Order: sequence, then structure tokens, then C-alpha cells
Amino acid sequence: MVSLFSFSRGKRKNMQKFFTRGAWVFFFALFAQSAVASLPESVTNVLTQKGLDASRLAVLVKDGDRVVFASNETRPMRIASTAKIVTTLAALDILSPAYTWKTAFYTASGTQTRSSTLTNLYIKGGLDPHYVYEDLVKDVLRLKSMGVTKISGQIVIDRAKHAKESAPSNSTRSYNLTADAALFNFNSVVLRISPRPDKSSALIAPEIALEGFSAPKSVPMRQGFCPAWRQTLKSDFSNPLRPIFRGFFPSSCSERVLTYAVTQENALWSAGIRAVLKDFGIRFSGKVVSGTVPKNARFLFTHEGFDVAHMVRLTNKFSNNMLARHLFLTIGAPEENVPATYAKSRAKLQAWLMQKGIREPIVIENGSGLSDKTRATPEAMSRVLELGLNSPFSYEWISSFPIAGVDGTMKSRPVAGGTAHIKTGQLDDVRSIAGVVQTQSGKTLTVFAAYNGPKAAEAVAALDALLAACARY
Repeated sequence: MVSLFSFSRGKRKNMQKFFTRGAWVFFFALFAQSAVASLPESVTNVLTQKGLDASRLAVLVKDGDRVVFASNETRPMRIASTAKIVTTLAALDILSPAYTWKTAFYTASGTQTRSSTLTNLYIKGGLDPHYVYEDLVKDVLRLKSMGVTKISGQIVIDRAKHAKESAPSNSTRSYNLTADAALFNFNSVVLRISPRPDKSSALIAPEIALEGFSAPKSVPMRQGFCPAWRQTLKSDFSNPLRPIFRGFFPSSCSERVLTYAVTQENALWSAGIRAVLKDFGIRFSGKVVSGTVPKNARFLFTHEGFDVAHMVRLTNKFSNNMLARHLFLTIGAPEENVPATYAKSRAKLQAWLMQKGIREPIVIENGSGLSDKTRATPEAMSRVLELGLNSPFSYEWISSFPIAGVDGTMKSRPVAGGTAHIKTGQLDDVRSIAGVVQTQSGKTLTVFAAYNGPKAAEAVAALDALLAACARY
């Protein structure tokens, strides 16, 4: 064996320099690897206390190019609603914040320009995610101002912009609704449940007027656990215009809002437009049906909806799946008369990601994250966050994320010592977060974390511990 001391003095000095330099490189590499692979102690403590598997948690927190915390950062994870940050950033960049959705109104070609009677009324949906009752009131008023007093034929709803999707099994829950090219009032009925002062019963009232709608005027109140109020009502929405409540409303509750979906095609359109036409004295006794606008139909006017910037805010703040689906579909077919499909949008999104230099795998199925196929690595999501921070639309995008402890889905999750804009994600076996944290020292960190597996709900505490550690950084 050759000894270090068997060399000449000059050679010995060179060897000492070599080994010293090598040792520093080795220890630096070892330290860097340890830092990259580590989680905050507060996070690992929570995982241990909750009996959670640390290998099921994937994290990447960065300060610019510097990795702050990381674990399993190259592992593809189910990311739930944090997928919406990808959808909304792409929408802002591809469509522009000023893009608006349009709903067009037509009548039959033979109708005279100033005729008081329309043979048919055609309403052509343009994938507007926010065409609501108040918009319909304005548009019927516009018909009234044009001198219309009667619609003698049918009202035809045109959904050619996007083919009808099959309804999911849990379709009475509004969050689970599929996209609709002619969406009206989120295809949902909203009921306000208000306890009487003596707590004997709670009054039930719809928020909008619907022709043919009938619901109990009240429901009895009894002692009960308020967070379970939806279950205690024992609601039956099999006929959405005739809801039935066989249970009670807990006396420990204050006023609540109950929203449920109407899945029967045109049922909500028919009930809504008949009520509004009646209010404005426009006679209509025909049917509301699905169909297409004839090529020779006479154009009446266009309703212009909200812009993308506004929809991005609503989508992320309140994790609205319907809005996310409509944003995603519009990305693939922004032109008015081009049909939209998820396949087109997936292709457009992947091309956009490649153009932006993001080659790490991101699979977005329908824009909302409400899909088992939606997956991404923490590295990929971190790249999206970095892209968004440096985007011309960074303000519109980041400000749309819920603020920890202040609003949206983060209202009840404050982060001590810092300000966090965080999009949350939740499925049965998934909890995730994505966003930015302003630290006590004035740094801006990008944060992504996801836990996949049993007891995912317990992982929320670990994710909050991560955010708190980021705020203290």
C-alpha cells in the first residue's frame, strides 16, 4: 500500500491539496443531497403523530432556483384541484385576460324585423361558464325593448359548441356537473334555508323565480349536529323542480344555502325562461327543446359574458370545477363556431407547455382535477409556478389563489408569520397544495405538495406545517 508520506515533499503537498479539495466536494455534495431530500422537522413530526406514510408525500419548495425543501419531487402524483393552476395560467396566456364568452340569440328567417311575434327563438350557447338568471332577465328585457310580445313556436337551445357529456353517478352534487355549451345558472337550483326566531322550523325559499317550481315552505328544526345539516334534511331531488325534505334542520345552525344540480336537459332553461317571459308580459306556450340554429336564421343580438380574468379568479378562489372545465374546453377552441372537445384542449395544453419549456410530465384530463388520470410531478408543478410568477399576467393569476386565513378554500387555514396564496386540492385519497408564500424575511417561495393514499384527510395538518415552515424561512 502506498503511504501519503512516502511521496516527496512537493508531491505530498499536492496530494494534500487534492484530498482536501476532494473532501470539501464530497461533503458539499453530501450536504446538498441531504438538504434537497429533507423535509422540515415539523412536517415529519406531524406525519409520525398521524401515523402517515412519509413516502406518500411529495414536496418541492423553491426560492428561485434554490431548493428549500424537497421529497419525492420526481414522482408523478395525483394532484386533485391544484390542476386548476395549470388550466387558469394557460387560459390567461392562450386566450388573454380580456377574452369573453358569447351567447347569441336568433329567430326564424321569415320573421319581420319589427314583428311583435317571433316564430321561434334560438339561443346559441358559446360555452359561457357564467350565464346566470340575471343575464337571462337582461336578455328578455332586450327582446321586450325590440317590441316582442309573443313567441309562437319553440325556444331552441343550441349546444353545438360542445357535445353533451354523460352525467356522473353523483350528479345531483353541483361540483360534479359536466360541461354544457349552453350552461344556464350553473345548471343548479339554490335554496336559502332560514331558521325562524323561535327555532321551531326553518323557511325554505328559492333564490330565483322558476315556473313550475314547488318546494316545502319550511322544514322542522330539531337538536342536531350542524355540520351534518345536509344529511339531516334527507333530501330527494329526483324531480329537481319538486324537491322533497323528509328530515329536519339542526337547531344549532344559522342560515344555510343549499345548492343542487338539475341534470335533465333543458329543465332549468324551461323553468327559468318561462318565469322571466311571464314577468315581462311575453306570451309563450311552446316547448323548450335542444336543436341547432338554422343557417338562414335571423340574428337578433349577442350577450357578452365575463372575461377570462374574472373567471380565473372564481375558478381558483372557490375551486369551481364547472368553470375550470369551461376554461379548459375554450383553450382548445376559442373561435365562435369551432366545436370544443377535451382532446383538442389536451393537445393545445401540451403544445403550450412544451413551448414554455416545461417538459416534465403533466397530465390534465378535463381542466378541473376531478379525474383519476390527472397527474404531475412536484418538479413539473414547480415549473408552472415559476412560469406564472414571471408571466405578464402574474398579478391576475396569483391574486386568484385563495389567501391563507382570509378567503376561498384557505379561509380556515391561516399560516403564521407570512402571507400565502395557495390553491388547494382534495379527493378521497388526495390532499394537495400549490402556490406562493411570502416569508418573514421577504422572500417569495414557490410551494407544491401532495399526499396520495389512505388517511389523506389527516395529511392536511402536515401540509399546513409545511406552509408554516415556509413562512418562517
